[in-house]
Amino acid sequence: MAVGIVVGVLVACQPTPTPVWRAVWATLTPTPTPTVTPTPESLTATPESSVVPPVMAIEPTWTPYVPPEAFYPPTPTPMLWYPPTPTPMYWYPPTPTPMLWYPPTPTPMWWYPPTPTPMYWYLPTPTPVWYPPTPTPAPPTPTPLPPVVTLSVNPPTNQLVVGQSVAISADVVGQGVVFRWSATHGALSAYDTPAVIYTAPAYPGLDTVTVAVTNAGGTTYRSVSFTIVYPTPAAPSPTPTLPATPTPVPMPTPTPTPIIIILTPLFPVETATPTPVPAGLAPDQAFMAYYNALNTRRYELAWDMLSPTFKYAWHCCSPSGDYDYANFVRWWERVAQVTVRDIEVASQSDGRALVRAALTYTMKDGSRLEDPFPYTYLTRDAFSQGWLLEARGRDTAIADSPAPAPPDQVVQDYYAAAAGHLYHLAWPMLSDHFKATLFCCTAENQYDFDAYAAWWDNILRVEISALRIVEKTDTIAVVYADLAYLKKSGEWVFDPQSEIHLVLDAEVPAWRIYEKGTAVQPFATAATDNTPESTVRRYYEAINARRYDLTWSLLSTNFKQKWNCCTADGSFDYRAYTDWWDSVQRVDIGRIELIEHSSTRAVVYAELAYLMRDGRQIMDPRSYIQLAFDPAVGEWLFWDKGETP
Repeated sequence: MAVGIVVGVLVACQPTPTPVWRAVWATLTPTPTPTVTPTPESLTATPESSVVPPVMAIEPTWTPYVPPEAFYPPTPTPMLWYPPTPTPMYWYPPTPTPMLWYPPTPTPMWWYPPTPTPMYWYLPTPTPVWYPPTPTPAPPTPTPLPPVVTLSVNPPTNQLVVGQSVAISADVVGQGVVFRWSATHGALSAYDTPAVIYTAPAYPGLDTVTVAVTNAGGTTYRSVSFTIVYPTPAAPSPTPTLPATPTPVPMPTPTPTPIIIILTPLFPVETATPTPVPAGLAPDQAFMAYYNALNTRRYELAWDMLSPTFKYAWHCCSPSGDYDYANFVRWWERVAQVTVRDIEVASQSDGRALVRAALTYTMKDGSRLEDPFPYTYLTRDAFSQGWLLEARGRDTAIADSPAPAPPDQVVQDYYAAAAGHLYHLAWPMLSDHFKATLFCCTAENQYDFDAYAAWWDNILRVEISALRIVEKTDTIAVVYADLAYLKKSGEWVFDPQSEIHLVLDAEVPAWRIYEKGTAVQPFATAATDNTPESTVRRYYEAINARRYDLTWSLLSTNFKQKWNCCTADGSFDYRAYTDWWDSVQRVDIGRIELIEHSSTRAVVYAELAYLMRDGRQIMDPRSYIQLAFDPAVGEWLFWDKGETP
């Protein structure tokens, strides 16, 4: 192959063949010979020649150029040269020398620990103590000064007649001021305004009015004093001189027999001295003088401005039978201030007057109570000719001796006043018997008003239901009322005593609560009205009255066997029956309707609701009551109860 390549290159590089090159070419160009097929012997001659490659026929790839005939020397006898048969060369890729890779041997590295940097220890620097920055002093502010106050009286005077009124004003230099007026004895129209109306007390003496005016700079006090005197009586007219008359000659006369008249006082006899209230005050001034005396704690003076009728109606009586002055004082000691507003004389005639005014009580605990009685009836005292408080009420009818309020209204008014902590109105509505039973007595042998007030102080509200009169005569009455008290702790307390007895005090006249007890009331339907529906109603009304002996008799043996059976000895459980109904405060009876009826059987539909003593309200799901007629007793008896007929 290499030879062929060389020849090919030579030929390619010769552009025009020459005779010499032709001879050479002829010499080099092999003569094609037939292909020789190897014999079997040759195949097996030697082991080395066991594989004979095939003879490759070489054909010329280029035709020599034939020039025109010329004379040439004799052609030498050609020598047939055959190139040696090339030994086939089988190329095998060289066996790769296995390359065993070994990681290069690491050059040993000698490690030396780094030379430590010398560390010099120093004491820790102490944290500096923080001090608040020194405040920059603010520019000085002017110190506020107390107000400058000047009092003026209009009309200018320092002497007043009892009950006389003047205007007092405070002229103030300053801002943001607050006024507070006070009077030693007299009454003031206001307490926190720049000007007030001062009314002199109903008795002579020295009185002082003081105002305290306060602002940011302090308080300034200013006072003005008045001398209170009685009005100057009119000079008596001269008595004309009568001509002398002859003196008659006395004639003997028989000695008359003295007549002894025994007077029984209508009211308890007072041991107090006669009232010192002077004449000359108008009714509204006398009214103001009374409450001014209470504000200044002059209880004896205020007490003397009450008529015997008023004392009997509102302060009767102590255990000794006298007027109850001790508890009068105890009530007003609970009041810090009485404020009188919108006072006017509604009517006035000789010896009688009606004053209208709104009263507000500021109690010592800070609470404020509004008085429900705007009208006060006054009468003129025959001894001093001064006005005395006679009666109080909601309307002008108190001046006309009205009939007493109905007993149920009295019960409602009593609990409203007690729950409203207006004890001076509630306490008089209790009879002496009631007070002696529950609130007797203190070490001074007085009814214990403080214990009464302390109990009611813990009550926020009273709920009254089922209020009705169940009995009434000319002198006694029985009122039924279900009562529930809401205490300040949030607990509801149910009063087990629903029956309230009242007696008529004919001297006032007014109903007073005599006693309370477990309700025993007449039933709405008489026993002679023997119908199934009336029997059901009568049964539950008797339950409300705790008449368990009657209700137990209205239950048949079948009913007791199913619902009230049995004790250890096999008898019906009457004790469990009464215990359960005692846990019920009240049964509210709704619609009652007869569903079925025959001569011996009946079915009644009844809507029933139970108010339990623990406050729950339960609707009875067994609204259908089956009854059976018992000819032996002639009564309808409860046979069974169920949710369906």
